[in-house]
Amino acid sequence: MKHTVFKKANILCFLFSFAAMLPLPGQELETCTDSNCHGNLMGSKYVHGIAEESCETCHERNSGAHPADFGREFSLTDSMPALCFMCHEEFTGAENIHQPVKDGDCAACHNPHSAEYETLLVGQIPDLCFTCHGWALGKQVNKSENIEAKINGSSYVHAPAGGGECSFCHNVHASDHSYLLTYAFPKGLYAEGKKENYELCFNCHDSDLLVDESGEAITEFRNNGKNLHYVHVKKEKGRSCSTCHNMHGSNNSHLLEEYIQFGDWKMPLNYKESEMGGTCWTGCHQRLDYDRSD
Repeated sequence: MKHTVFKKANILCFLFSFAAMLPLPGQELETCTDSNCHGNLMGSKYVHGIAEESCETCHERNSGAHPADFGREFSLTDSMPALCFMCHEEFTGAENIHQPVKDGDCAACHNPHSAEYETLLVGQIPDLCFTCHGWALGKQVNKSENIEAKINGSSYVHAPAGGGECSFCHNVHASDHSYLLTYAFPKGLYAEGKKENYELCFNCHDSDLLVDESGEAITEFRNNGKNLHYVHVKKEKGRSCSTCHNMHGSNNSHLLEEYIQFGDWKMPLNYKESEMGGTCWTGCHQRLDYDRSD
């Protein structure tokens, strides 16, 4: 009996509170967000301009009575993502499209009304990216690498990744390059060693790594005055940067990998750093030492 009375009291409180939100007789509201019903939708730091102008650009009334049908009396003026593409650029022509964009799930990353983050993002970068590109509670949520672990759990982190600048290297909607990269970078272990294949890296790093055989002024990866980046990369079938380096983070200096994924084989790199060089002993070759002191 007490439970029934308490439940009825709660319902009455809700109805009185809801009634208090509604306009008084004769009072006109300029927009839906002027009321206490929907005012919170526009209360964040960044506001969607079109939502500020008119709710009816994206929402249209059905036959139901508002607010009695609790939202079912309105529908979107078009399906997603066609509704967004009425104003925003469509990405269907790109070779590679980010999966949420391909699925038309714009709201996975953007709030259509207002948000605390620029471009109406629903979370802060890189945490928003980690909702898909990290493994929640150690469980893999998709087929991608656990980028969150690489960045937050590594001793050495690539500067853009460590600074949360995901969009410095990746286009977040679509790209004609693999992995949604902003510039060209080869896919796989091998590529012809020419500058245009590595535009992404040479946007920051010195492209003389592929030209200067001595490399004295541009790299510490030298042996007896010979640039070993040149040796590994400057070939018709050169080793890609990602063959030996992890682009996000590593527990080895210079972002060097622990192993190289060579088909089904995790081939150890066996890199050991020394004061003036280092040693690697992979499945590609016998143990080799390099020393830049000469």
